[in-house]
Amino acid sequence: MTTYATIHTAPSKYADYLWLSSQKMSTTKTAEVVEKQGRELGHLHGHGLLDVSVGRQAASVLLAGDRVRPHHVFPCSKWVSFQIESQADLPFALELLTMAQSRYP
Repeated sequence: MTTYATIHTAPSKYADYLWLSSQKMSTTKTAEVVEKQGRELGHLHGHGLLDVSVGRQAASVLLAGDRVRPHHVFPCSKWVSFQIESQADLPFALELLTMAQSRYP
């Protein structure tokens, strides 16, 4: 079972719920970055847009559904974007970050 850590300096009101305890969080000018072993898994912008590196195959599968959209800067890549609108979106956001984390044993 994955445990979660609370980050108190996040720009988004949802960031506290998203950071896995095994991950490292750092801040850029526009987002909170989630890393594992020096690799970026995703980042959360202050307005609730979560960008996650899930891999090309997983991105294709996810994009066939209606919950994520292509990354706002790199649409044809291993990245997907998910807009967090409310706390009801947090379980899926965590699922996306877990998918990204599973790519790096």
